[in-house]
Amino acid sequence: MNQAALEQIVNMAKRDESPATAAPDASEALAALRSLFGRPSTPGRLSIVSIMPDGPPNEMFRGLINSPHVECQLLDYLKTTNAEANCYIHAGEVSPIFRGRKAAIANIDATYSLWVDFDPLVGETPEACDVRVAGMRAGMDSAGLGPDIVVKSGNGVQWHWLTARMGFTGEPALPHETIGAYLKRVALALGGDPAVAHVAALLRLPGTMNLPNASKQAKGRTVCRASLMSTRPYDPTRRCLETLEELEAFVGQIEHWAAENLGLPAARSADNPMATGTGFDGEAWHVVLPEQMARWLLRGLKQAANRGLDRNRWVMLIRALRHACSALPDHEVRDAILDFDARWEDGPSNPVAVDAVLSEPGLPDKFGLPQLVRLLSERGWAENRGFLAKADFSAVPPANDNDMPGATGRAPKLPKVVPADMSENADALAAMNRRHAYAKVGNGGAVVVYGEAGTVPSLMQKHPFFDMMAPRKITGSDGRRVPIAPVWFGWSGRRTYLGGVKMLPQGIHGDGLSVPADTLNTWMGFVTVPAEADGSDWPTIREYLRDILCAGDRSLYAWLMNWLAHAVQFPHEKPGTALILKGPQGAGKTTLTDLLRAIFHSAHIVSADRPEALLGKFNAHLREALIVIADEAVFAGDPAANNRLKAFVTDSTITVEQKGLDSYAVPSFHRLIMTSNEEHVVRAETDARRWAVLDVSGKRVGDAAYFRELYGALKPNHPEMRAFLRDIAGIPVDRDAVRRAPTTAGLIGQIVQSQPAPQQWLYETLRDALPASRSVTPQSAADAVPFCAEFGGGDGEWPGYATREALTQSFERWAAGRRYLRGVSTNALGNLLKMFGPAVQVRGADSSRRRVVKLGTLTEARNAFATAYLRGVSDASVWGDSDVVAST
Repeated sequence: MNQAALEQIVNMAKRDESPATAAPDASEALAALRSLFGRPSTPGRLSIVSIMPDGPPNEMFRGLINSPHVECQLLDYLKTTNAEANCYIHAGEVSPIFRGRKAAIANIDATYSLWVDFDPLVGETPEACDVRVAGMRAGMDSAGLGPDIVVKSGNGVQWHWLTARMGFTGEPALPHETIGAYLKRVALALGGDPAVAHVAALLRLPGTMNLPNASKQAKGRTVCRASLMSTRPYDPTRRCLETLEELEAFVGQIEHWAAENLGLPAARSADNPMATGTGFDGEAWHVVLPEQMARWLLRGLKQAANRGLDRNRWVMLIRALRHACSALPDHEVRDAILDFDARWEDGPSNPVAVDAVLSEPGLPDKFGLPQLVRLLSERGWAENRGFLAKADFSAVPPANDNDMPGATGRAPKLPKVVPADMSENADALAAMNRRHAYAKVGNGGAVVVYGEAGTVPSLMQKHPFFDMMAPRKITGSDGRRVPIAPVWFGWSGRRTYLGGVKMLPQGIHGDGLSVPADTLNTWMGFVTVPAEADGSDWPTIREYLRDILCAGDRSLYAWLMNWLAHAVQFPHEKPGTALILKGPQGAGKTTLTDLLRAIFHSAHIVSADRPEALLGKFNAHLREALIVIADEAVFAGDPAANNRLKAFVTDSTITVEQKGLDSYAVPSFHRLIMTSNEEHVVRAETDARRWAVLDVSGKRVGDAAYFRELYGALKPNHPEMRAFLRDIAGIPVDRDAVRRAPTTAGLIGQIVQSQPAPQQWLYETLRDALPASRSVTPQSAADAVPFCAEFGGGDGEWPGYATREALTQSFERWAAGRRYLRGVSTNALGNLLKMFGPAVQVRGADSSRRRVVKLGTLTEARNAFATAYLRGVSDASVWGDSDVVAST
């Protein structure tokens, strides 16, 4: 290199260099961030992190670039804090749902560039590093490969090549590893730092202060400003990096340029199949060099500084060098290694240890000739240029035709024999695949374990599955026996369900939701085959449904049959209504479970014997449930549980959580049936639409012969069961009626008992009152002492008028023992009495003014209450006395 060229490179390295005392410049940060994340159609989210020398990472700022509001906030923030904040920028776009400080690879949603970070090599000063990197930049600019953004970090240099947005979420989504592989290839081709060659890298933010920690200060690092040396916006017309194919071609050009100009291992090509772009992480190509090249390599060993090596890397170096120089006499190789060992700055020379390593058979797995050349080059081997290009690697065959070098010059990989590809393991892996699969679960996954035929598969975590399968082994590539589970897990033929595990039911006639090919459907179907149209009947089942469950109510029986027919014909449609079977013990409430188990596979009928089994956190048992039976359930006393119960009845999805696995949402087709002996089962509002409350008849309580005959009919494929299934499969289903619970006396009872205290008091008073046998006027009500006998333990007749004081006194006596009820206050009573109209002022016999309420006749009052609170139902089922209801 001539003197003029050298001066040009040195000047480029010094350009824009700021002294340690230079003030921060927030405009530089903004200019770099605009270029890095600014895209007209897809602006990126930036995330700035502060990592103080004596503290943990602390997120400072997030925002969407190209937003003037965000940019102003960023400028204000950096101007006031960055002199002391030690700022870094996430090179990738951090997910908006990430709430940590330093994002991991999984938290990165996209990248907008390829980058490389240059730090001083071992024994290299920061100034020499700047000159070396500036030389590379001049050469790459001439080749049209120069970076778009150059940042001098203070003790190194960072480059960015701008690309289109490369997203890792949405459709289509790239694997993080794809961009990570390109970053690593670029870093190791150009001699950058592989430690930041991943999508979650943190890089210096230009215009801010670099504050080295104690260990870096001990190496001579000082406080300085990270500066922006050059930047330009993304321009696809100048360099189009929109697709993976274009990225592949561009990275291949960088690797070829590096191989031709830097003498470091770079991309394998047709002329240079040995060189790799993967440094220590690349393939370990082991070949024997001819004598002349072997001595050339030993001269490199003599020139290299022996420092910065741990013992493991030192052992790999000796073994790789011994193999590469096998054409030379053993003593010549040993003497060169001993000379290198004597210059080991991190430990004493040890000939015994050297001889021990030289005598060991085998080769290091990840350390071959490319890694050896790179290690020596980084430690001072000056005569390395062209070494790998002159080596003869013709004996290294490609794996197959598909691995031959393409347009980018990427080289073939050595064929790797893994246990999954060995023919003797094919049957064992196929057997594993018949009994196991892998499925996406939430943001993670789980192993699907199939049980006996006719059972629903279960889900297991990966590592417990490995532990369970550990005794089962197959032949490994080295002939040893290895556990089969990890081999199957990484096998390309493994059965995988990326759509997850879901129950997508199909009706008796085949109606249902389509099942995606990548989804495991756990619907098990029906266990009874409908009978032919042979005139068979089901009298035992009919009597049970009509006369026991519906207590002989024909209209209610018709609604129940419609509800059951909907479950059989359209199980993929959620009804939005639930059955509540209320009645005495032994009446046959839970016998409906036996009927349903004789229709559907038992996996789809789940009994919840306690509230937490239905509404608790861990609910994986509900994933395959179609019918959920809550036996002896009472939710009236827990408002929060009652609200969750209502959501369970109507919501179209349910979040499933199994211990050890991510929670995930699945479609909900649940039909809830609750049975109870209690009077008050659920809180039901006046306009309740979910609860179909059936007061089950107790006429068969204790009738063992009847239930013996009934249970005999409720068996899969029993003639009565088949006839019943045939008939409900043919019922024209009224979908609107299924979603609208009938107004029954049982529902009215739940509504009444769910009312606040004043409404319950008035209902009981109206229910127990008798029609008035004498006339009461406003004046007589005002003159009554104490107020009105009818509300003070009198004859129980309903007066036409009463004072507010009399009504309040009656309510307070009633509520004295019911403080647990809602609305036990006179204010709530006043709101209730407004249904009778405004009170009038009447002067009593004692000259005091009293407020008198017109109550009307008993029938009028009952009708008014029913209209306001009981859906207008005002018959004997509500009041219990048909004569009173019918009277006027």
